Amino acid sequence: MATSTWGYTNDLDSTHPITPKQIGLKSNYAVVADTANEVVLVNTTTPIDQTEVVTLRSSVIPKVNTSSYLPVPNPAAVKTGVTYQIQTEVLLRTTSDDGNITDHPIVFYTHIRHERSGDITAQLVQEAFVRHLSMFTHNDGTYRFNELMRSALQPGSD
Repeated sequence: MATSTWGYTNDLDSTHPITPKQIGLKSNYAVVADTANEVVLVNTTTPIDQTEVVTLRSSVIPKVNTSSYLPVPNPAAVKTGVTYQIQTEVLLRTTSDDGNITDHPIVFYTHIRHERSGDITAQLVQEAFVRHLSMFTHNDGTYRFNELMRSALQPGSD
């Protein structure tokens, strides 16, 4: 049986884990569009004029190109890939002291692409995904959004 390993060693467990919210995709969302490669859901717990939209996409890629920067010294024979994405669109509503309302749309994308290989399991993708989410945090568990939203891309601290 093949063994899979990651090349990095900087992966100490954090004392500040990211805790997912239990949102109930099946019970709290309604399907508004459904095709072979895409499902669009709206949150039924939000006000009708301040909805949340979630889009799930998946498709097969005839020739997957995972990265232009990542050297692959021992490429797999398989070239077919899969891509899947979850997009969340939320509306932040701000009401000023004088009653003026301003809506601010915020959109999040999580896009994963890889070869269709039996070597790539759901567990391994989950491990890589947790590592990816960790790129948004400092070692103390605080998020990097304050820097990122100001286009300060270089890490100022761990």
